[in-house]
Amino acid sequence: MLNYALKRILAIVPLLLIVSFLAFVFINLSPYDPAEVALRALNVPEISDELLEKTREELGLNEPFVIRYVHWLKDMLRLDLGASYVSKQPVSALIGPAFLNTLKLTVVTAIYIIILSLLLGIFCAINEGKLADRVTRGIMFFLTAMPSYWIATLAIWFFAVKLDLFPTSGMGSSAHYVLPVTMLSLNYIGFYFRLIRNSMIQNTNENYVVYAKACGLKDKVVNKHILKNSLQTTVAVFGMAIPGLVAGTVVIENVFAWPGIGRLCVTSILNRDLPVIQGYIIVVALAFVFFNLLADLLSSWLNPKIQKG
Repeated sequence: MLNYALKRILAIVPLLLIVSFLAFVFINLSPYDPAEVALRALNVPEISDELLEKTREELGLNEPFVIRYVHWLKDMLRLDLGASYVSKQPVSALIGPAFLNTLKLTVVTAIYIIILSLLLGIFCAINEGKLADRVTRGIMFFLTAMPSYWIATLAIWFFAVKLDLFPTSGMGSSAHYVLPVTMLSLNYIGFYFRLIRNSMIQNTNENYVVYAKACGLKDKVVNKHILKNSLQTTVAVFGMAIPGLVAGTVVIENVFAWPGIGRLCVTSILNRDLPVIQGYIIVVALAFVFFNLLADLLSSWLNPKIQKG
């Protein structure tokens, strides 16, 4: 298991280098002059050519592209992502707290997705083809088909404004999690409960289940093996979805004024705060790689054959 984990980690290093290079290229292809953006963020009344040139020199923009990338990469490895053009604060100081807030929302949402997907998937698999199965799938299909922004706005109007049950913004209490978590999880629950349901139905008809039942094994033991085998695919796919959850918080955080990295990203785009946007890309890429690695290791633990493949 340790050797497999080391191989996976070593395979990730080139990927991270490619992502960092693409992020640097993407920002440098921006039509906006970083020096001019930085000066406008300071509300400089008159921007002269001399001032622009001086600012470019201070930001290191006059150096060759490759040299700038190497310097930026070295700084990034020291967790120095530069300074915001707008607030002049270190990018890491802005992204750190925002990412933790997003991570809190993501973890709670992931737990919510896992619990409901398991319950609904098992329930529908047990009641395959029955009215309860068809109604549950129909409701979830309807909810997941609606755009998240629209359904989130509708939820705020009904549950927060009309019924006054939940707060509409911030993250001060557990009640603040209810609407954002529910809205963020709908699409994922609709997908994963069907995946668990179909996988359980498929495994129920496998030869090993028929043989186990013929040998007189208790249903509890058989169902345990069915669920374990059904979760192997689900775990791998869900691990790949968690970074999508982090990136998907952009809409939800802005609707519910959640002080997370998604909201910070939108604000930075509107302000043309290039260092913060660059930092956002790197952090989301790292989250994507980390959670995929975690899902890969968990899948290999559930199914040791993967390590031999």
